[in-house]
Amino acid sequence: MAKIINAGSDLIDLRPTDHLWLKTAYADPQFAYNYFAQVYHPNAKLWVQKQFADILYKAAEISWNRFGWKLVILDALRPTEAQGHMYAICERDFSHAAARMNKIPSDLVAPSGRGAHPRGWAVDLAPVTEDGKLIDFGGHFDQFWRPFSLRAREFQSPFSTDAEILKRRDDLENLMQEVGRAHGQPLSCKISDEWWDFRPVPDYYNQFAPLSNNDLPDYMRMLPSDDVPPRNYKDPVLFEAVSKDASGKVTYAPIAERFAQNRPPAEILLPVAS
Repeated sequence: MAKIINAGSDLIDLRPTDHLWLKTAYADPQFAYNYFAQVYHPNAKLWVQKQFADILYKAAEISWNRFGWKLVILDALRPTEAQGHMYAICERDFSHAAARMNKIPSDLVAPSGRGAHPRGWAVDLAPVTEDGKLIDFGGHFDQFWRPFSLRAREFQSPFSTDAEILKRRDDLENLMQEVGRAHGQPLSCKISDEWWDFRPVPDYYNQFAPLSNNDLPDYMRMLPSDDVPPRNYKDPVLFEAVSKDASGKVTYAPIAERFAQNRPPAEILLPVAS
């Protein structure tokens, strides 16, 4: 029988530090890398298992000292209702001609209740510079649509060589595994299409029952209809590379400025009927 998670005592909301930044991607429909519109309340926080939080804080500290990267957490606990909403969008739109053309993976989101996110045992993250510029990993968080239609474990970048991208990915995976082992919690980095996803091995997180939004205390709830206390921190401003000149100088722009350019067709973002 699966272990019951006591959300109020077993989970903790991540807090920003000098090296760990927070951006609740699915709470912001204007965030250019959010392909699922309004999944969470604008004030939804990023909740994880307490042991996992220790791993993330330490990983961010080492990442900065070793590579000069800060880590931005983009998603963590994903209640079953939110995951069900996202899965329904993927199921509906994978049959869409545009989705097939753009190589949207059919397993982009697990069905409601499956995987580590509904248990508070997974995070999606992105390394950035000290001024918020995304490090080039050959593709960004949830990058599955045109013009960047390659699956995320494949890559193509005008800003870095393949060797540079491979080294960065290896460095990030090795770092996360190193810190996980040091905390007695080996991490799996083998999600085939998501270099940004980190979690324990399935045999571990599947010991726990998934959490629905109704399993959470009122102050922890995440859905758009919830009455959620305001956060006491602001989202960081993140920048992406947009051009590179003949001398090799890269120009960056805020992600928000390219809100509509890398999203799927508008009909894909229509709300899913409940």
